[in-house]
Amino acid sequence: MKAALLILGFIIYNIWLFWVEDYWVLAGLLVIDLLYLFCRRRNWRAQGHFLLKNCGFVTFVVLCNLLISDWQQALLLGARLGLAIEATYIISQILSMQEFAQGIAGLCAPLRLFKVDTDELALSVAVALTFVPLLTREAKQLQNNLKLKGCTWKTLCRQPQVYVIGIVTQLLDYAEAAEQALRLKGYNQ
Repeated sequence: MKAALLILGFIIYNIWLFWVEDYWVLAGLLVIDLLYLFCRRRNWRAQGHFLLKNCGFVTFVVLCNLLISDWQQALLLGARLGLAIEATYIISQILSMQEFAQGIAGLCAPLRLFKVDTDELALSVAVALTFVPLLTREAKQLQNNLKLKGCTWKTLCRQPQVYVIGIVTQLLDYAEAAEQALRLKGYNQ
């Protein structure tokens, strides 16, 4: 129940965030988020790396929006996006994968009226979220392998299928391994 309430709060927070127009409210939310992150004293290096990596992404989004809108709207969108990314990081630190799946199942409980199996839905969400770090790691490993073979960005721009086929092949291999593991655990349909 706690996980379902946290996820519902997270969804409401992110929806509300994109309706806020006041920079002072956004600055206050930023201070609260940063205080929460640094008061947990878990892994400051990972937190700092996460924030720096996403600052680059938010800066890129702001620069792209400067091309199509004025600077105030671009900064407002960047602030909102940065806060949404921080909230996502915080919720990922609070809830484990299993708690997140249980929370999704709890939120989808009203769908049982329509004969939707919420436990299977939660399992599907958990499996999908488990693949995100695997895909990130595989993409980095594939990039390193291609660099070792002398493949440059110029080559990849001309022949993107080299990269895409490698990622898709690894994804299918992982999907097959996950399916076999789930069948061994008794999740047959």
